[in-house]
Amino acid sequence: MSIVSYLSVFLLFAFSLGCQNNSGEQSGSEMAVQSDGPQLKKITIQSKQQADSLLAAGIDVIVVEDDYVVARLDEANEEQVQSMHLQAKPIEESDLVQRLVKIVIKDRLDSTALLEMGVDIWEIKGDTVIAQVFDKHIRLAEEKGYSVEIVERNVLDTVKVSKK
Repeated sequence: MSIVSYLSVFLLFAFSLGCQNNSGEQSGSEMAVQSDGPQLKKITIQSKQQADSLLAAGIDVIVVEDDYVVARLDEANEEQVQSMHLQAKPIEESDLVQRLVKIVIKDRLDSTALLEMGVDIWEIKGDTVIAQVFDKHIRLAEEKGYSVEIVERNVLDTVKVSKK
């Protein structure tokens, strides 16, 4: 599979998360009116401890960067975030950073388990899976006992390098 194909899959995945819509750009308030369920929001943080606090509060954190997290928030979660004196705002597509990772597996059944977790597998070489994932998937895989190594902090940087 070519890099262009991988990028296409990434964009399709981002689309499925509700990061794009067919009616053009909309403000955050317009998107909130249209959505009945949880939404992806960017939450500005000052430290890793604040990200850990969001996780400990049971908030569905998808991406963890140095200065923000992306989380799926419903109304109750938004109130929790506000009570922690953090600010949530609508995301931009560029906020949805995925990592390029290597995951060690025991057998092919492990690759199926990873797929079921939402891991986007690019390649399997022996006992190693090369994949792109959100931080949420890294946490899930590690909780299940898999060894995960981050190869690139932003998978799009890999695509940019390979195009040169």
